[in-house]
Amino acid sequence: MVLKNKTLSSLLQKRKELVQLIFIAIILAIGVSFLATAIPQILSLSAAQIFWLGLISVFVGLAYLSVLIIRARTGKTVIKAAVFINPKSKKTIAPLHYSFMYDLSRTLNAVFQENSALEETWKSHPLTEWHQENENSTEPEVKEDKEIAYFSIIKLSAENDNPPSKPSLILTEATEFVILEQLSNHLSEYFDNSSMRDNVAELLRKDIPHILLENRVLNILTIPIEDRPIFSKAKFDKSPEEGELVSIRGSDGSVYEKFDLMLPVGTNVSRSDDGGLVLDSKRVELSIRCIYEGFAENTPMYFEEGYLGISSESIDTLKLEVVVETKIRLRALLTVSGWQTFKWIDSFPDKLVRYADFQYFKEKIGWNTAFTSFHIPNVFKKKNEHC
Repeated sequence: MVLKNKTLSSLLQKRKELVQLIFIAIILAIGVSFLATAIPQILSLSAAQIFWLGLISVFVGLAYLSVLIIRARTGKTVIKAAVFINPKSKKTIAPLHYSFMYDLSRTLNAVFQENSALEETWKSHPLTEWHQENENSTEPEVKEDKEIAYFSIIKLSAENDNPPSKPSLILTEATEFVILEQLSNHLSEYFDNSSMRDNVAELLRKDIPHILLENRVLNILTIPIEDRPIFSKAKFDKSPEEGELVSIRGSDGSVYEKFDLMLPVGTNVSRSDDGGLVLDSKRVELSIRCIYEGFAENTPMYFEEGYLGISSESIDTLKLEVVVETKIRLRALLTVSGWQTFKWIDSFPDKLVRYADFQYFKEKIGWNTAFTSFHIPNVFKKKNEHC
């Protein structure tokens, strides 16, 4: 067991580092002083020339420092998620321990429970369109004279100015909903029972109607339960005297989520020109974009059969990206205090990686190790059968 409480060792290490830093600073200061004295004498510079040379050096140093700070004030995290769908039933499939797909499947099922039009759109329009040259056969034709046969699959790519397909919009809207759920939980945990509550405001459904109108999934699942026919027969206290209903899960797949975001006071929520969600404050800006471009995701060999228990021909694996970008405003760099209220923007992208990134998921379940453990015995078994 690794002991983390090493107070004495930590103190001694910090003292050692401080002594080293002071020693290096003294040596550098002496060296710079000698150079500053010697250079003007060697070059025979006048007082005015020395002044301007020193001034230029200061500006060059400040400019270099400014470039480093400006570059460091922006960050970008791309979460590459995988979406598993049965191509015939159009139902999503949630791999064990893959939280993102579990929540996405639950969300889509809940929306389709209440909106049959969206369900019909989802089922009647393909998320990907394929053109097959030989429509009568899915296998390449093998000729008797052993001539090379070719089999091609061509993805029909849309032009950049064409709008995304209707199922693609449903998919990205559902993805944005589950990402917002993660953001809401993250903010609640960060600000819960802390001294920062005075600097935080709670944004509710009524505070951002323009966003709700654009995201149908978010709109449907956050409508108060008294206005939801699917909950009309629900036998529970819909207005408890103590506490507040924030989430409901029905055995029929119905879902209610109270929309709330605890954000620093003065934060505005809007949409960018590319459809992303933007949280903008005086100090920082956070943007979230959910992108699906119709591409397939490559899965490891035998992943479908070995982990999902489904043949690879019976499942479509789609590539979906969630892009999180953060930006610190230049004028905010002049402030010293109050940064604790905004430090959640550092931990949120990491949380999304653990939640939705497919590569992280494969590492978490130890797929490579599991596959190797399964593959090696089979190799020896086949070898013994042929002996």
